[in-house]
Amino acid sequence: MTSKTQSSEGLVSEYVTAVIGGQLFGLPISRVQDVFMPERLTRVPLSSAEIAGVLNLRGRIVTVVDMRARLGLPKADDGRPPMAVGVDLRGESYGLLIDHIGEVLKLADDGREENPVNLDPRMAKLAGGVHRLDGQLMVVLDVDRVLELAPRRPRGKPRQPRSPHGQARRRCSQTGRTAHGRPRCRPRPRTRARREGGVAGIIATRKQERKCSFVELELEAEMRTCLVVDDSSVIRKVARRILESLDFQIIEAEDGEKALEVCKRALPEAILLDWNMPVMDGYEFLGNLRRLPGGDAPKVVFCTTENDVAHIARALHGGANEYIMKPFDKDIVTAKFQEVGLI
Repeated sequence: MTSKTQSSEGLVSEYVTAVIGGQLFGLPISRVQDVFMPERLTRVPLSSAEIAGVLNLRGRIVTVVDMRARLGLPKADDGRPPMAVGVDLRGESYGLLIDHIGEVLKLADDGREENPVNLDPRMAKLAGGVHRLDGQLMVVLDVDRVLELAPRRPRGKPRQPRSPHGQARRRCSQTGRTAHGRPRCRPRPRTRARREGGVAGIIATRKQERKCSFVELELEAEMRTCLVVDDSSVIRKVARRILESLDFQIIEAEDGEKALEVCKRALPEAILLDWNMPVMDGYEFLGNLRRLPGGDAPKVVFCTTENDVAHIARALHGGANEYIMKPFDKDIVTAKFQEVGLI
């Protein structure tokens, strides 16, 4: 999933908003893996003050970065527990500690400005621009810069000298030749298709294009629909990205009432259902769904933050096929969807 969409006004990017020290920040939705409450943090000896610790999140080791420390801000004193935004860099999992999470905003790319000259230098070094919203400034966080964390070296330990072999490799890359003087890149031999060319090549190309189009149509026909029902736009966007990677077409609804309207028009194959929502909660929606013609067909996986046996039993008795605990990730969703036969 990409964070950019095309609209009549041009390219639009989506951001998960977060507040740190009273300042509004935006993280590109494409970089956000999940949102969770960090628990049982383990401190890392000799790590920098910006590393709050590590934790085990559903079998993954997550390095937690204290964004207040990263921005040079004092610790929060309001007594509220922090939240964490899960991000990924080169296959490693990180959690960015924030004060609280906001909503998902869609903002036009042409409204994004360079960092103002009067922007706090502590923020400017991690910012990839700003958006001026109504009455406030949203600083766009550059996740790669945020995670450029220098490890703390023990005092008195000298810096290792550069390897002469590394210097030789750098010189070779600049001259375009190997260390033995041979050219680094050899011309690629012409393939049979390139040699033949002409009418035969055009016919072969068109046959391949028709074959690819048939495959794309078959894949599109095989894609199933999943309705994601949650009053949090952040959770909906995270779930969308996970499920799209599992080849589902996604429909979103922010409460049970809107989700029921979707189901009356066309029943999806799968429903990822939040339990606690305004207007119509998950339990009421589930009862209405099962009473619809064909309403027993969709596989319903309900989401909850309550690890209570009675609560889960009530949902399963009401017609849910499985349950999933928040926060969730791709591995958890995949396992649950496999259990109910959706994958």
